[in-house]
Amino acid sequence: MASTNNNRAASLAMLLATLCYSLVPLLLVALDGTESPFLFNAAYRLGAVVGSLSFLLIFYRDLLFASPVLALMWRRFKSWTIILVIVPYFGYTAFTWSVRYVDVSLTTIVQEIWPVLFILLTERMLRRENRFRRPTASHIGLVALCFLGFAFVVSSRDGGLWQFSKLDYETLFGVGLAVLAALIISSTSYNFRWATDLRDDIIYSVPNASNTVKVEMFCLMIAFLVGSVVSAAVNLGAGLFVDWQISDSSIVWWYLVLGAVIGGAILDALGTVFNRTANLVTDNLGVNAIAYATPLLGLAWLYSFWNISIQQPDYLTIGAAAIISANLLLNLEAERLIGFKALVIALWACGTTVYLRGISQSQWIAIGSDYFAALALSATVFTLILSFRAARLASRTRDEDNRAFTLFRELSALSGRGLIASTVCDLILTIDSSQGPELENAYTEARRHIVVALRRAREATDREKLIATQAALDALAHSRQQGINFGELCALFIFAGITVGFALFLRPETSGLTGFLIEMFTMLFSAVIVFLVFNVLDLQRDRNARILRPSTDGSYGVVFQDSTRRRVEQGITIVVGFAIVAAYAGLLGYKWLGWFS
Repeated sequence: MASTNNNRAASLAMLLATLCYSLVPLLLVALDGTESPFLFNAAYRLGAVVGSLSFLLIFYRDLLFASPVLALMWRRFKSWTIILVIVPYFGYTAFTWSVRYVDVSLTTIVQEIWPVLFILLTERMLRRENRFRRPTASHIGLVALCFLGFAFVVSSRDGGLWQFSKLDYETLFGVGLAVLAALIISSTSYNFRWATDLRDDIIYSVPNASNTVKVEMFCLMIAFLVGSVVSAAVNLGAGLFVDWQISDSSIVWWYLVLGAVIGGAILDALGTVFNRTANLVTDNLGVNAIAYATPLLGLAWLYSFWNISIQQPDYLTIGAAAIISANLLLNLEAERLIGFKALVIALWACGTTVYLRGISQSQWIAIGSDYFAALALSATVFTLILSFRAARLASRTRDEDNRAFTLFRELSALSGRGLIASTVCDLILTIDSSQGPELENAYTEARRHIVVALRRAREATDREKLIATQAALDALAHSRQQGINFGELCALFIFAGITVGFALFLRPETSGLTGFLIEMFTMLFSAVIVFLVFNVLDLQRDRNARILRPSTDGSYGVVFQDSTRRRVEQGITIVVGFAIVAAYAGLLGYKWLGWFS
């Protein structure tokens, strides 16, 4: 429960940080900062210095003015590693340089790969502290989905999705600068390494500095303060040579500077406080994916308070659906089954595919009934393979669990009488949840215990029970050796891919209501196929799940999932799924029936 509460607090803090960052575009256009980007950034960073220093003076005065702490900070400031602390605050420089060669929307999209890099680098930087969970494939996939949603949201402004006006060396150079900006920003992960090392020094050297989270937050804000000071100075120097002369139509320079300083003090400093807090209170780095909602909220502020138009509302809808659903799935803690998450992602991916394929009848067509015949044949083969695989897995899991329960209780009773070592019970649980070398080692050790007990047994009934448990152990280990049938699994994936491919990339000649209904069916049918495939993987995971756990009295009891939270989170997943279906029903209605035109 504590882990879930921490994750909720982290999600709220990251959402507040995203809210702060999303107001920056509105501030930029209100101050006409695009006329002088370096001057704006220098003033904005100066504001960040004022804001972070004020935060430290209010909440960390005891540490900020402690002589041992100042000595430790000064020693680290003189080390070359301080360069790595400062580097992340020059990402905007590469970004500004990039937009001189390519469109700002393309630069923004490419730069926003940084959260993925940040998650991977931060986990790697702090691996020895074992603070963060290692990102899984599903985590990376959901963050990638957030990135795709971000691309659609950014492209909704100008009506084009990653359109290259020309592909030459100048364009490639601009894209390269955008990638460099992403790498520079993602190196913020080193701030956490630097702050952790400084925290350890402070806790070791300074009396009454035992609150590790508080001390580390102090160290992180010191890193932010130092980086902002250097960045403000460099951007000011660049502005003096590049864009100090503001055009006559622009707001006077002092108004620009004053507004940017206030904005930096409130938005950047406060946003950083929330961002750093979020990463300190949770072990789930996926919480950083919430930052992909920044352009979504930014467009909402610009649309509400500034005169902007959104050229592609459908792209905005697609992007919002991806960002919101992926973040919900990333931050649900109790739901361990991947099938539900796969269903939501598949609904978005399939819905996007069927919507973006052109209305023109020259694209993705199978004439007449050929479409339905091909789809039916492929789906039939897939269903047969799926049925055999799922039935075999469910039957084997149930049989193995029953064998393990019985064997565990019998051996537990024998160990209670001193006939066999109690550690054999743990070995049975290991056998029931393992495969490969771990299974073989646990089986060998458990069998050795039973053989030793047989030699010591004096009563015939005890010998009979031990012989029976030995036979049950052999049967359980033999069943557990039957691992994944990769040939059958490959066939399942192949026919699932063929079926989904037929559904998404072929279609009969249709129009109007028929086209709407067929594409709605295509989206739902394809998503369900994906769900069923991942449900088979969930069955495999259930087979390897532990069935017993230690109780408070020293005995073992059945493992119970947090059923209430799982129901809530499964309910949230289902609601998100229905919301995505409703959104794409609206988009397909617009496409085929002219809704909202």
